[in-house]
Amino acid sequence: MIHDEELIHANEVCEEVFFESVEVDSSSDEYEPEEKKRDIKHIPLDYKIKAVNMAKKHPTWSIKTLHSRGCGRLKRAFTQMGRRYHKRRK
Repeated sequence: MIHDEELIHANEVCEEVFFESVEVDSSSDEYEPEEKKRDIKHIPLDYKIKAVNMAKKHPTWSIKTLHSRGCGRLKRAFTQMGRRYHKRRK
């Protein structure tokens, strides 16, 4: 049960400071967030599927050709995985 003495009344002044005052800057109304940088490491699944399908459709193309034909975000790791795959198939 709460007693009346424990409550803060409207005319009572609280001496403890729980909040600090913040200055309002006039430029805050015109705030524009920074542009998000594109995550280079993340490659969407659709893009990966497209790259794999192109490589399967044209097995004689080099990675350089795939880059110039629309798979420019491929990395060296992709070719290394492909080499391992082809070694296992032989």
